[in-house]
Amino acid sequence: MKKAPLAELKIFLGLVFHPDWTIRHESADHAIKKWLRKADDKLKKAVLHDINALLGQQSDEILENWVCEEAKGDIFPPALGFTYAKWLQHVGEMIAGPQRKTAKKKTD
Repeated sequence: MKKAPLAELKIFLGLVFHPDWTIRHESADHAIKKWLRKADDKLKKAVLHDINALLGQQSDEILENWVCEEAKGDIFPPALGFTYAKWLQHVGEMIAGPQRKTAKKKTD
């Protein structure tokens, strides 16, 4: 059975940025880092793929509606100094970051 488009990103946003996330985490980055420690590489890669796919085709207004309404993410990036597109890009960089360091070490 084929998964719905952007399914992993939708799950990520709903799990990490649920209505109580600000009670459990000191910041959005803290919430993401905690998820990164628990998620396996396959899941990280799938969420990163979904982020890249979403960013490549949507305006910021559509991204806001998708994150808040479709994915049920309780996050407001403008309060963090980001547009929705820049915040999703930032999340993608956080997810990809440790993988890049690992890949770099292997080639050194």
